[in-house]
Amino acid sequence: QEMRASLSKVNSLRAAEWKGTLANNIEKLLVKLEKLNMQSKTVDAQVANMTSSENELRSQVLLLSESIERATKNAQHHKAKLGLALIAIDDISAKYAKMVFAVRDAVGSYGSTCAVGAPIDLFLQTQMVNEMDGVTTTAAA
Repeated sequence: QEMRASLSKVNSLRAAEWKGTLANNIEKLLVKLEKLNMQSKTVDAQVANMTSSENELRSQVLLLSESIERATKNAQHHKAKLGLALIAIDDISAKYAKMVFAVRDAVGSYGSTCAVGAPIDLFLQTQMVNEMDGVTTTAAA
């Protein structure tokens, strides 16, 4: 009898100890769970913040890309205008060089003063100079 009572008491103590340990372990796990929940909320807030930052940066990149595209088109337009201006300058320079040679020939042939009997080619040269002055003032405007 005593032995059974003693075994029963030991089993009762073990059961109480086991229940105490289990309760203690559950309590520890609940504390860990609460810490993990706090960390999860912190991570969720950081993800939301980073997503917002990413969206803002993407928006800025889009605006800058559009600005670069416009600037590139403007640069190409200005380059084309510059090319046309250079072609016009080359053409005018060639005409001017021809005119200078023609005037030198005319001066050599007819002298440096204009007389009543000046040939028609001097009149044409004067007309061409006037036309070129019109082109240069038009191009400059």
